[in-house]
Amino acid sequence: MPNQFFFERNTEQCWVGLKNAASESDVEAIRKIDVAVFDPPYFDFIAYDELSEFHRAWFGELELAGEPLLPKPKDPVRSFGTQLGKSLSEMVKRARGDKPFAFTYHSANPDAWKAVGLALDNADLAVTRLWPVRSDGHMGHHSNPGNCEWDVVVVCRPKAGTRKQELEDEVGSWVSMLQPLNVNEADVKNFGYAIEMARQRFAEAL
Repeated sequence: MPNQFFFERNTEQCWVGLKNAASESDVEAIRKIDVAVFDPPYFDFIAYDELSEFHRAWFGELELAGEPLLPKPKDPVRSFGTQLGKSLSEMVKRARGDKPFAFTYHSANPDAWKAVGLALDNADLAVTRLWPVRSDGHMGHHSNPGNCEWDVVVVCRPKAGTRKQELEDEVGSWVSMLQPLNVNEADVKNFGYAIEMARQRFAEAL
């Protein structure tokens, strides 16, 4: 007999809405949120703003577009990190309680991970967990040589509620634990840059 799950009926009023992740609001005037879901862009590889134009037009939510989150040519790391950090900062302001923040990311470009680190610094977030997860393996163009097939899950918490800790993760140990799954050269770089980014920002929750 299959397992059965039972949930108590929630009688409280719930709110679900679409908002620009980077929009600034009076903290006292906004609703506190339990879950925020948005798709962070991957630095200079995928133009999600262009890909999502069809969906925004379809749902009649054109005002959600805002400025595309893309690195500026003159200073790609700082411009991208600053913009992403602004979005993360808004999530910190709006979050109810001390819930962690988690996102997945991948890039074999060291500047992309440096920008992520800058975004976390700007949002005053510490990394509390880091782990690879298979994402795009054997999916058409994602399987081309040089493309990443693994994401790295980055779990964060506000620095104020953490204590500095040494990150013991190493690329070699990750690759060994993931066997027999394949980790290509691009993902070895991806893992290394992620660990390097997290090492100086790693902490444990109090």
